[in-house]
Amino acid sequence: MNSDNLFLARDLLMHVEPGEVISTQFNHEYNVRAGYDKYPAEVIEWLTNSKLLVLADVISISEQSSVEIFKVSILGEQVAEFANLAEFYDAGVTGEEHFLKTGRSIYMALDMFNESEIEPMVSLLTREEQDAYNHYYRIAAMKALQGRGQPKPITEIEVNDFVAHRNQVMDTGLTEMFQLSVELGSKGTDDTRTNNYVFKKCMEELGEMALEDNIANGLSYKDAGSDGVAGEAVDLAICAMDMFALQHPDNTAEEIQYLFLDYMGKKLNKWKETLDQ
Repeated sequence: MNSDNLFLARDLLMHVEPGEVISTQFNHEYNVRAGYDKYPAEVIEWLTNSKLLVLADVISISEQSSVEIFKVSILGEQVAEFANLAEFYDAGVTGEEHFLKTGRSIYMALDMFNESEIEPMVSLLTREEQDAYNHYYRIAAMKALQGRGQPKPITEIEVNDFVAHRNQVMDTGLTEMFQLSVELGSKGTDDTRTNNYVFKKCMEELGEMALEDNIANGLSYKDAGSDGVAGEAVDLAICAMDMFALQHPDNTAEEIQYLFLDYMGKKLNKWKETLDQ
């Protein structure tokens, strides 16, 4: 991408809050994706291919078009974290505690990815942000050497903080799924908000998952999708959750989520009982 679009890609990641979603419209007839606000389709596509945005959902609105729902990935969130790191670095002694904590958080996040996956994200960073992280890395290395060559272990508090953040993202995503269902309309609002229509969507996704499994096992000549069986399993789950939401037209997204988790807990207990027999 050119420098202008790289600037826009960075700007988008900096202004989308964790858990917030963005949406674009995709025209299947012409294979064209619309942009989002001031961000052109090319930027959205690059961010998605670079795993800085993830496609969270696709909602069909007609035979020719659908709405794509994107969320910023864990890797994409690090762009804003690098900006914070540089700010704490510039603050000197007064920002030291936040600097070390933020640097550690970035290190833990980047450790989940390989070098090639990180490269696109690095291309969005400023020189000051890279220098700030290099300074943090030198400090961490020095502390490791002072500890007789043993790297500083991740503390229980740091692990808990990171897990809590991941859980928050997961909880938000579940609520937003049901929020989308609420916004699409309750049962009977239009032809797409019926049990029959959503059931057909469930069957479509089940068929696509079966196809991906056949492809993976060499039983189909078609090319595999980008997400494989796992991605189709998520699509099927989303449709099933929408079916659940459709049965509760008078509830808010938060109430539907509570009911869903309550049902799921009961179902899991039944499965456990069955397996123990």
